[in-house]
Order: sequence, then C-alpha cells, then structure tokens
Amino acid sequence: MKFDTIIIGGGLSGLTCGIALAQQKQRVAIINAGQSTLHFNSGSLELLGYDENGELVDAPLKAIPLLSNMHPFHKLNAIDCLAKEAKLLLDAAGLVMKGSAEANHYRLSPIGINKPAWLTMDGLVQSTVPKRCLGSV
Repeated sequence: MKFDTIIIGGGLSGLTCGIALAQQKQRVAIINAGQSTLHFNSGSLELLGYDENGELVDAPLKAIPLLSNMHPFHKLNAIDCLAKEAKLLLDAAGLVMKGSAEANHYRLSPIGINKPAWLTMDGLVQSTVPKRCLGSV
C-alpha cells in the first residue's frame, strides 16, 4: 500500500489531522498502539479540564488565557476556532460529538471518577455536576 501521509497516534490530533488530509484527497494511514483516547475517556475528549494548580475548569476558553506562558496552549493561536474545526471534522467522520469549548460537562470515567470533558460522543450520558450526587466518597 502507498500513502501520502502516515500519522503516528490515533488521539484527537491524529484523527482530526487524518480526516483533514483525507478531505484533501490524500491517502492517509493512522498508526495507533492500543486503544484510542475515546476508549479510555469514556467516549469523551478533554480540552482543559484542570488548570495548572489542579483546580477544575468550568470554562476552558476563559481559563486558557490565564495559564502561564510556559503552558503549551500559549503556542497556539485561535484555540476557539481550532476547537470548532476539530468538532466539525469529527462530525464529518461520523463521530457525532456533543459539547462546547465554552463550558465543560462531566463524564464518568471507566474507574468511576467524574471527569471534566469538552466533547462526548452522542448518546452517552453527560452531567453538569462535577461531583457525585449520591453521598461523599
């Protein structure tokens, strides 16, 4: 087989890059070791769930400018546009995702922890409550 591009990694970056290249008629192979991030994060993707102090982030796009200059997000321009483009690419590939970069929602992780999420696959349960409602842990 011949490919124009080979992408190493099947996470959000690899998937969206592969979809964008395929839309430009490139032959793309995505090589991934094991399960993708969607498998380990209960069908969800995180944009910025926690700040640099480990505190929950409710509004990723508002929190990103408050991060230190050493944070990798400071190397990106127009994160809001990139987030919208990533969601559109995933939708076009048949991975219909619900969520918004303006406000995190929460998904129950495979080990039973409520984690902040940016996007969650359509049809999976989401919550706006960051902690368990059934007593304390």
